[in-house]
Amino acid sequence: YVEPTGPPRPEPYQAVVVSVTHGDLLTVLRLDTRQLVKVSLASCRANKREDDEILEFGPPGQPPRARAIVYRNYSWEAREFLRKKLVGQTVRVEEEYVRTLGATP
Repeated sequence: YVEPTGPPRPEPYQAVVVSVTHGDLLTVLRLDTRQLVKVSLASCRANKREDDEILEFGPPGQPPRARAIVYRNYSWEAREFLRKKLVGQTVRVEEEYVRTLGATP
């Protein structure tokens, strides 16, 4: 294994898990800066919501009166597993890399 070159890794930090968006994406509150940060789990690929199907119900030609989500490929189970285990827990976050949204690679 060869360590990638580039900017040094940020120091690990303590955070509280606020929410679980997907089976591999968490929102945490940094305890040092009180900043919300989205954290993607390393080496983990959960199915995204694009795999899920949204069904709409209502009279034809009118706005839907109800919606239902059909979860595919265990996406709901993965998210719920992490949510039950992690929300409210203090965790140590070690960032492997940082990506700024909107920036080109």
